[in-house]
Amino acid sequence: MLKELSVGRYWAKKQVIASTGAYDGYELAPGDTAPDALVKGIKRGVLITRLWYSNFIDAKTLSITALTRDGTFLIEDGVVTQPIKNFRINQSVLAAFDAADAVGNVSEVTRSSVWRVPSIRTHDFLLASPCDAI
Repeated sequence: MLKELSVGRYWAKKQVIASTGAYDGYELAPGDTAPDALVKGIKRGVLITRLWYSNFIDAKTLSITALTRDGTFLIEDGVVTQPIKNFRINQSVLAAFDAADAVGNVSEVTRSSVWRVPSIRTHDFLLASPCDAI
């Protein structure tokens, strides 16, 4: 459930609401699924361990574009089987959450920002195109 977004002074004044300041971070509360259980039961899927070079492309749908990086793997019959090529993704964060059926019980701070997020298992995630990112 989306609870709150940051609201800058300009938009707050225009909407006659309180400004929250320019917070550059998001937090997703942990769920109740152990990390290993997130992969279990997936017939065929992709494990993405990190998104890089991510940018919002549509504020209304919270759509982002990003590259996978530092570990993208094929999942077959509930087992991580092999590394695969990186992808460019284009995805609405809200749509990904809506299609999620499990949220990991471990939440960690990402390396380069103040985002605090657990793993999620989601469906119909748009891997737009393969890329040669490292």
